[in-house]
Amino acid sequence: MKKRLATLAILGAMTVSAVAPMSVFAADHQTNVKYVNGAITPGGGDAGYYVTIPSDIVFTDDVTTATQNLALKSAALGDTLTDLSKTLSVSVKVQSANDAELQASGYDSMGYSVLYDSKQTLEAGSGEVTLDSLSVSNPSIDGTATLDGGQTPVDAPKGTVFSDTLTYTIEEAAK
Repeated sequence: MKKRLATLAILGAMTVSAVAPMSVFAADHQTNVKYVNGAITPGGGDAGYYVTIPSDIVFTDDVTTATQNLALKSAALGDTLTDLSKTLSVSVKVQSANDAELQASGYDSMGYSVLYDSKQTLEAGSGEVTLDSLSVSNPSIDGTATLDGGQTPVDAPKGTVFSDTLTYTIEEAAK
């Protein structure tokens, strides 16, 4: 029994001495991995920031408004933007595929609008709308989408989906 314990002790010492010198040269580095739904990085993945864009808008007979907020975020610090350059400027444009109308094949369309920062409005006939730029001093654009009229066409069966697509173009301004 003593011989067996002595052998195990010697093997343990040999293992530690073989592994220990290798760990002297190792260095730790942590890489944070995140997934942020509805975020894009116009400056590229290593830009240090991203922009959150609005998620889907879902109107119903009872829900006729929805928030549509965009925000500049620090990749490292989230809402705290102290690590970003004071000269960073990100331009924002939005355009509707159906001219701000919800459409379903064979039925009358329904109009809607989105008011951004109480001054720029995406609506029928507006085309592409240029919103304020995002920056450290102006980190968010608040928007409210509103369904015009509020009711689906009378002849549309329950479950009919009326849709449109908003395309946000977000681009870092040249320095």
